[in-house]
Formats: sequence, C-alpha cells, structure tokens
Amino acid sequence: MRAGYGPAEVQVESGMIEQDFGTWQGLPMSDFANRPTQHPFWPVGGEEIPPEGESFKHLRARVGATMETLAKSYAGETVVVVSHGGAIRAAIAEALGLTSDQALSLAIDNLSVSRVERHGHAWRVVSLNEQISI
Repeated sequence: MRAGYGPAEVQVESGMIEQDFGTWQGLPMSDFANRPTQHPFWPVGGEEIPPEGESFKHLRARVGATMETLAKSYAGETVVVVSHGGAIRAAIAEALGLTSDQALSLAIDNLSVSRVERHGHAWRVVSLNEQISI
C-alpha cells in the first residue's frame, strides 16, 4: 500500500446503499420526461415514492440514521464510505439540513470524494466533489 496503510476489513453498511427505485429501477431516463412531479435536476421528486421503492426523503432518513450510528460507533476515528451519488447526496443533505427537493439540486461527481465531519451534535461539510489523483 503506497499510502502506508495496510489492508482494511471491508464492511457492507446497508444504510448507505443507493435509493431503491423499485419497479422504476433500470428504466431509461426518457421514460421520465415531462412528468408533473419531476424535479428540475432529477426524474423523481424528493418526496415521491416509486412503486415498490423508496423516496429520496426516505433515503435521507436512512442515511442520516446510519451516519449517527457510525459517528457513535467510531467516535474519534475516520470512517471511509464508498457509495452511490444518491446516498452521498443524502449524507450532504443531512449534514446541511436541506429538504429533499433542495438536496436533489446538488450534483455529486462520479469517483469524487466528499467529506463530512461530526463535531459534538453537529455535522459539517468539509468538501464536496474533490477530485483525487493517484
């Protein structure tokens, strides 16, 4: 390991997985054009629940609860979470106290690093969409 760190145990944290779009999963984006509940930057509104899926509001609640659990379980430590854009967007929304529709205006770049820190009972966004070169 070039950075000086040895192997780390990888754990799957179900609370940090991507939003469940239910029966809409895998549909082409063109199927969502001109929907009345569409968000300007996302095909599904922040509180809209896809059939057999979850809303972004539900995703945010799930991710937020998981962030709290991880912060308590690993107090004083650094936790690295590798996830999808929706879950990262939900974590940033939780840290900033954004509504679901406000959060959908955030762009999360693929293969970028975003950092949040826990200070007492508050979250702080340290960076968003950092590009790391190896």
